[in-house]
Amino acid sequence: MRNCIFKLSLIFLFIGINNAVFAQSKLNLRVVNSFSENHYPMRLLAIDAPQKNADGAYHFVIDAPIPFSAFGIGWSKPVMQHHRGDFIVEYRVRNASKWNDFKEDDAFVSPDETPTGLYWTNVLFGIDEYQHTKLEFYLKMPQDISVNEIYISLMDMSQDADPFWKPELTTVEGSKACPEFPTYIARSGWCGSYTACHNPTYSVTTIVPTHTVIHHGASPDTYTDGAAVARSYWNYHVNTLGWNDIGYNYLTDKFGNLYQGRHNLNLPTTDVLGAHAGASNSKSIGVNFMGNADVTQPTTAQLTKCQQFLAWWYDYRGFDPTSSASITLQSGGTGTVYRICGHKDVNVGGTSCPGTVLYGQLASIRTATKAIIDGCGGTLAPTNLTAAALGCPDNNVTFSWSNSGTGWYIHVANNSGFTNPYIKWVSGLTTYTGPAGFVLVSDGTTPLTLSNSTTYYWRMWNGSAFTSGTSFTTLNCDNVAPTTSISTPGTWKTENFTATFTDSDNSGGSGLEKSFYQVLDNSGTDWRANNNNGFFSDNFDLAMHADWTVSTGNWATSGGYLTQSDTSNGNTNIYASLNQSLSNRYLYHFTAKMGSGIYGTSQRRFGFHFFSDNGSLTNRGNGYFIFFRQETSKLEFYKVTSDVFTQVKIVDNVTTNFNQLYDIKVIYDRISGKMDVYRDNALIGTWTDTAPYSTGNYISFRSGNSHLYIGELKVYRSRAASVTVSVGSASTNDIRYQNSNPTTYGAKIKSICNDAAGNLSAVSYHDLNVDWTVPSNITAVFDGLSNDIDTIYVTNEMSANWAASSDTHSGVSKYWYCIGSTPGGTEVLGWTDNNSALNFVKSGLSLNYNQTYYISVKAQNSAGLYSTPTIADGVFVKQSSAAPVAGFTYSNPYICEGTTVNFINNSTSATDFQWTISGPASFNSTEANPTIAFTLSGAYTVNLSVTGTGGTDALTQTVDVVVYPAPTANAGNDLVVCTGESVTLNASGGTQYQWSGGLTNNVPFTPDNTATYSVTVTNSDNCTDTDEVIVTVNPTPVAVAGNDVTVCSGNEIILSASGGDTYIWNNNVVNDVAFVPVISGIYSVTVSNSFNCTDEASVTVTVLPQANASFHAIDTLLIYPNTSAVFINTSQNADSYTWDFGDGYSSNDDNPWHSYDTTGTYTIILYALNENCGMNSSVLYNYINIIHPTNISTFSVDAQFIVSPNPFTDVIRIHGKDLSTGALSLKMYDVTGKEIRGLTIMRNDEELIVSDISNKIAAGLYSLVLIQENKVYVFNLIKE
Repeated sequence: MRNCIFKLSLIFLFIGINNAVFAQSKLNLRVVNSFSENHYPMRLLAIDAPQKNADGAYHFVIDAPIPFSAFGIGWSKPVMQHHRGDFIVEYRVRNASKWNDFKEDDAFVSPDETPTGLYWTNVLFGIDEYQHTKLEFYLKMPQDISVNEIYISLMDMSQDADPFWKPELTTVEGSKACPEFPTYIARSGWCGSYTACHNPTYSVTTIVPTHTVIHHGASPDTYTDGAAVARSYWNYHVNTLGWNDIGYNYLTDKFGNLYQGRHNLNLPTTDVLGAHAGASNSKSIGVNFMGNADVTQPTTAQLTKCQQFLAWWYDYRGFDPTSSASITLQSGGTGTVYRICGHKDVNVGGTSCPGTVLYGQLASIRTATKAIIDGCGGTLAPTNLTAAALGCPDNNVTFSWSNSGTGWYIHVANNSGFTNPYIKWVSGLTTYTGPAGFVLVSDGTTPLTLSNSTTYYWRMWNGSAFTSGTSFTTLNCDNVAPTTSISTPGTWKTENFTATFTDSDNSGGSGLEKSFYQVLDNSGTDWRANNNNGFFSDNFDLAMHADWTVSTGNWATSGGYLTQSDTSNGNTNIYASLNQSLSNRYLYHFTAKMGSGIYGTSQRRFGFHFFSDNGSLTNRGNGYFIFFRQETSKLEFYKVTSDVFTQVKIVDNVTTNFNQLYDIKVIYDRISGKMDVYRDNALIGTWTDTAPYSTGNYISFRSGNSHLYIGELKVYRSRAASVTVSVGSASTNDIRYQNSNPTTYGAKIKSICNDAAGNLSAVSYHDLNVDWTVPSNITAVFDGLSNDIDTIYVTNEMSANWAASSDTHSGVSKYWYCIGSTPGGTEVLGWTDNNSALNFVKSGLSLNYNQTYYISVKAQNSAGLYSTPTIADGVFVKQSSAAPVAGFTYSNPYICEGTTVNFINNSTSATDFQWTISGPASFNSTEANPTIAFTLSGAYTVNLSVTGTGGTDALTQTVDVVVYPAPTANAGNDLVVCTGESVTLNASGGTQYQWSGGLTNNVPFTPDNTATYSVTVTNSDNCTDTDEVIVTVNPTPVAVAGNDVTVCSGNEIILSASGGDTYIWNNNVVNDVAFVPVISGIYSVTVSNSFNCTDEASVTVTVLPQANASFHAIDTLLIYPNTSAVFINTSQNADSYTWDFGDGYSSNDDNPWHSYDTTGTYTIILYALNENCGMNSSVLYNYINIIHPTNISTFSVDAQFIVSPNPFTDVIRIHGKDLSTGALSLKMYDVTGKEIRGLTIMRNDEELIVSDISNKIAAGLYSLVLIQENKVYVFNLIKE
């Protein structure tokens, strides 16, 4: 439907109105908008620059451009805003024959409450619900203000007005007997032809109101069709005021009918936000009395129905209808007003609504409402009061008692004196589950929230006395996952070591229940675990390991999965041995999905056997297994004894979708027999065997008639706070492999724990470097810096060089040397760290002449292990009197920036040395073997002058030095990632990059823990530089979306995810906030923690359809003795039916027929039952009419009437002398009993002409029914 919102910003369409007569001569009238919705014409007129009359009022008399049945008056906002009550509209209208009396109204909405930006009256009416032609009105306001524009909204709703209208009443199923929710007219009973009214598309807002605001609304002076009046309200509120819907929650008419107003799928137990009292809307519902109560006395029927409704509402809400409470006022601020209040109570000074007469009756309405509630009470007292705490995660409590009555309520408090209690009215009930619905007595608003581990007291009031129930204590409901971390001593593991675990639960949580660990080792090609030690690991990314034995089925490894593809086999089996007798509890962790495909059976399933004693048998001997069934959405627990399985438990509503990968964890306690099954970290089932198996040797996967994919099987053992991890090549050790290279981890430890509430921690990883092998021995050590020398002439310095050692696993990290007078001796110089250099020059020694000294060298690897020392052949310190001879060589002079050139002294008989180096830079040294760090390239003159006991000598050489620039290594910024996320290290500054840990530059990898990574950058000159970057790995939360939900359409559910700090659901769902799901689907949630790490989980919400009862009869007018009515059932989503034919008979047939014995009018009720979602009913009042021939003048064409033509095409003429005067009704029906609407009927003297037929109906048989006074005439006609 096109909603036409009349705004000032519209482009105005000016049309002259030639037939208008006005009270003022100067009038600027234009048509702002004109349209017709179905057959409801509307016009919006504007009076520009209106002028006040001598009395200071705006006064106009208008001949309407269209006939109208209802209208509204609007006006622009003055420069200074005023209360709505400052404006008064006096109006009257004229129909074809007369004017009615003047009536009065004030502003219904102010400019800030409508998109039009105008003041508007409410919808106004005239003499009846039919057409009027003239309008006269006065707009009065304070003398000091004026308006620029006045608007008139005209609408003609008369086409659907029915003088014989009878309400279609609806009964609330399951409502308590006293106070009873009264029958009401649903929106389907008054929306008429407005599609948008029947099917609103806006999202309603649920509220928890504390007040009911009573309004009066205008109505025709006389009317017979209350639905037409309600429809006028909707049309005006939507198409003139620009609102989404009718403003009121409920309406009542003078006949005592109650109407549903605002769209509300969960009426009456849920209230929705209306548009009737501005800022007060969020805490109130609006009830409209059709009729201007300033001048019209509400009828007794109207008051009675309102009081009946209010009695139910206040009893359900648990408020005293005579009490007062605070509420936000429409006029600003807050105020304490009666819970049953008038509009003017919340809009102080802004309105006179609900008028003097009705406002004066509010006091009696309050007392009458309370009297109804109190009258439902009895003298019975509640007995057998019990309160059962239902446990986690919701911590609900079910209150139960015997006997019931009206006006009963429950008090709950956390103290035995019931200070500041919470209240819930429970009239007519014998059980109730809270805390939902309980509110604080003192304000009637604050909801009850049950705290963890708290004792509560409760009592019941039966109208005369309290009866106390037994106190109850809530459980400690904990939905926060525990945490775990791992630490070990040192960086490298060379022998058995102790791993220490830190496990903790949240403050006030349920406490840790059990902790688990797993030790894995890396063979160099695959990560495995020692199954003899109670661990198991298989990532299924290589060929199938020999651990597995295929018994039945087509099992293979492919794409990181263990797959089974034989769908014809009902029991496939692949098994492996596993020692399961070393710890009290075991945790089995794997991922699984069921592939889609064409299956020959509808029983697709898969499972996992654990603690089995014979994997080769059909059902694995003795043990346990769990089963997931796809078609029936079940999780099943089985115990196997002597190879015969017994089903011990079924968990329903465990949906298994094709091609969806699930994370599955199974925990088994071999001491207590308890087993828990988690899926996607949500605990979905538990069972305890009172006679548990304590030993088990096998695990096995099993599928039945399905494609199965298994990924990453891991088995953990329970542990203490610390464990000893064995290391070594023996097959009995936990860690059996060393690092394959210094940067590839040789092992890792994983940890996981759960708390008493069933929450699982994230898996913690701790990578380990492993090397228990010493580095290789150094093959040779040479005295001196080049070839081996045997003699030196100085007593303060020695030097040596040697071949490099090697270490595959951890790499050689440094070399150590010592000096002694005997081979391996250390008395001259103890073991000295030489870092990674393969030579040394040690000065400052105190050597003796004529003594031989020995140098020993050993290598150390990164794991701290040493090679066996290698000893040089010794060097003799000689005191010589011969003339010294200067001599030297030097290392490669082509160096990188920051490195050195070593000058190697091979002079003889010299004891003192003077080096002088000149060139682009100058250097001097008295060391025997100096090391020079050149920074500039060029030719250098190197002079060595030596002195000995035999004299002096000198040698000069020219050395061409080239200094290549060193790169500037840049490892990038430090990074922060979440567990499981990949990261890319991208170093720059050179041409080649060598990362620690075996990483490749600019290639993503997934780090397990926080670590520092170093990179060696090499440029084109083969010069290097290093840098490092820290990668911080923050924990990823474990998202828990909760269990799958099944709900009946229109009902609310709450999705409550846990495991993190923030939760973002798809489909605009808010965590822990109720909403109404529209269709079935998967709801996904992204869970974030304080590190901004995220995890996702999902639940399947299945929305079951509600029954929708509807029907019609093939013929509703039956003439005795042919009294068989045939009913056509058009209900939807129903499983069974019960018909009430209105004469004491009923039927359970889908489409029954029924013969009536006596004449009369019968109301038909159809009850449609949906086994999942309850009952819905449809009532057609006075629907079947049984008439005896003696009660009517004729039934077909006779001498009195002539009907022609028959067959007809487009026009039917009925001629008869009695047609010229008097009231009559003419309707046409098809063979299904459906009325044909929209026909054009003209009355001309003694003839009725029915036209405009051909485009509305198809060829066939039709009945034309003419009702005149007490006579009914039926004409059966054929449409060609």
